[in-house]
Amino acid sequence: MELKTINGKNLIPSEWNPRSTFDEDKLELLKKSMDGIGLLEPLVVRPSDNGKFFITAGERRWKSNPKSDFVCIVREENDLKAKVSCLVENFVRENIPDADHEKFISDIYNEGNPKEWKSYSAMELKTGIPNELISLNVMAHKDREELNLGNSRNVSTYDIKDTRGIADKPKARKKLLEKRNDKKITGAGRVLQNWTRELAKIPEEIGLEAMKYSDDIERVEDAVRIYEGALPQVHESNHDLSKYSEIDRACFGILKITPAHIEAIETKRFQDKSLKILESAYIHLFKLLKEYGVIGEVEVDGESEKQSN
Repeated sequence: MELKTINGKNLIPSEWNPRSTFDEDKLELLKKSMDGIGLLEPLVVRPSDNGKFFITAGERRWKSNPKSDFVCIVREENDLKAKVSCLVENFVRENIPDADHEKFISDIYNEGNPKEWKSYSAMELKTGIPNELISLNVMAHKDREELNLGNSRNVSTYDIKDTRGIADKPKARKKLLEKRNDKKITGAGRVLQNWTRELAKIPEEIGLEAMKYSDDIERVEDAVRIYEGALPQVHESNHDLSKYSEIDRACFGILKITPAHIEAIETKRFQDKSLKILESAYIHLFKLLKEYGVIGEVEVDGESEKQSN
């Protein structure tokens, strides 16, 4: 290891830097700071085959003024050791997307296993990064890849962890995380924990339908209550769900209607309200059946259309 001053034109950015994006405004601020007080921390580099040097740590400083001279610590390192140095340098840095962190840590762990380490604890000894965080990131990267979440920058590592309770319902889990990424579901991690707990109680298809028509957890909670047999009461009578099929119960929960609404048509006190609810449900359900190809064109809102089986 040696200390050496190297011109920026002889430095090459690392191809595996976990930071895939750079804020241009912040780079400009960093350049002004370096122009004013100089470089406070050397770059860490390693020799390449063409007389230049790969940047292991300090790419932001170089990008802020690539034509400047930089004091560098030159290390002879193989690829894996250079990646570990880059990981340690960047692990506590802010503004690195969680997805980039997860992939970088996962790649290093898999590349070093089993030659350099055989467990998360062994990797901790060589990197100083707690094995719990290594495990968290490796598992999150695996889940993110399996769910095919794509460019899910708004889905955090802990979001993925908090939804692991519905790992056996991958479609519902993916839909939930997509809502999180689209900022349709916001708030602290406990919010996703609540969604996960409710979705775990019902079949995946019912959960998907509930999420399709609402970003409100109350719609899922309604479906859970109906599925489990607890009816919201419209009047004093109790109603037995056993005579209704699972599909019926699912529809009741999704549409926020109940067998009580149907039976209340016979009770004048609730007749108007129940008829309005059922009229809305009728239109919605027939459109849904048409969308899924169960039936052909139907009569909706007084418009007569062809119907087929």
